[in-house]
Amino acid sequence: MVVRISEKAYQQLAQVQIPGGRALRISAEFEGEGCACNLMYHLSVDVPAAEDIVSTAEVGVPVVMSRSTIEWVGEHASLDYLDNVGFVLANPEQTLAYGVKFRK
Repeated sequence: MVVRISEKAYQQLAQVQIPGGRALRISAEFEGEGCACNLMYHLSVDVPAAEDIVSTAEVGVPVVMSRSTIEWVGEHASLDYLDNVGFVLANPEQTLAYGVKFRK
């Protein structure tokens, strides 16, 4: 898994402290039911579980995803930050989500 974090996203992440032993988690979860079911992406600071995949972005931020999230995001992803939009998650084929929020 390779995650590229843009300089602007890194500046925003610097405001969120990631203590030792924890990583930036990117998660994908289905929310809603039936025809109103959507795949939602979230960010959080979390302790990696044994079955998680952990990588370190080139800016030095540890990133963790579950295997099921990698199935939706892909092996290569990028995290950017746009003013008035927030975090943007993408892979080489498509933009996955705009305005990705931190989950507490």
